[in-house]
Amino acid sequence: MTELVLDIGNQRIKAGIFQDNILKKVAIFPVGDVKEILNLGDQYSPVSVIMSSTSVLEQEMAKAWNKLSTVMILDHTLPLPIRNDYATPKTLGKDRLAGAVAAAAKFPGEPVLVVDAGTCVTYDLVDAENSFKGGYITPGLRMRFQAMHDFTARLPRVEPAERINLYGRTTEDAMRSGTTAGLVEEVRGLIRRFRRSFPGLHVILTGGDGFFLSKQ
Repeated sequence: MTELVLDIGNQRIKAGIFQDNILKKVAIFPVGDVKEILNLGDQYSPVSVIMSSTSVLEQEMAKAWNKLSTVMILDHTLPLPIRNDYATPKTLGKDRLAGAVAAAAKFPGEPVLVVDAGTCVTYDLVDAENSFKGGYITPGLRMRFQAMHDFTARLPRVEPAERINLYGRTTEDAMRSGTTAGLVEEVRGLIRRFRRSFPGLHVILTGGDGFFLSKQ
């Protein structure tokens, strides 16, 4: 049985093709590239499509796939293998919910924190009883850079760099080094905070900036 799993984010569409529960292919497309996703479906002919979306593309994609496959849209009403203890489940981002389910499957019966570094950085906790407890939401790396440019008169717009200095010797370098180091220390500090309450905590770092942050 072939299944297509779609993660439609703010910037990218991530697609996974599963055959008999084994991941066979991963593809990444820019948001809005619906034709490429449909071509992937034509190639593999999935019997079902599971979709997690933070985008307005969700309904468009669902209509396109309904003609070909069974479509399931991930939300708080879908039966899931974790208990959702969030106080406002309707407002819980689908990307956060999907991450929590994957974390619980990866480390069943153990506490795990999912750090998803994308447009925003989310920290989501699943405890040893497979309950989603909640977490934090903070600005992502590019959002921090953009905010400094947008809310000041003279600070430039800068992009992340692979390597940062201990201290910046130009304004751009100071922004780049300070913002990146600040986010790295935030991640480290919040992991320590969670581990004080949940000994043996596993951490999963993911998202568009996850690999970049892991190298800092």
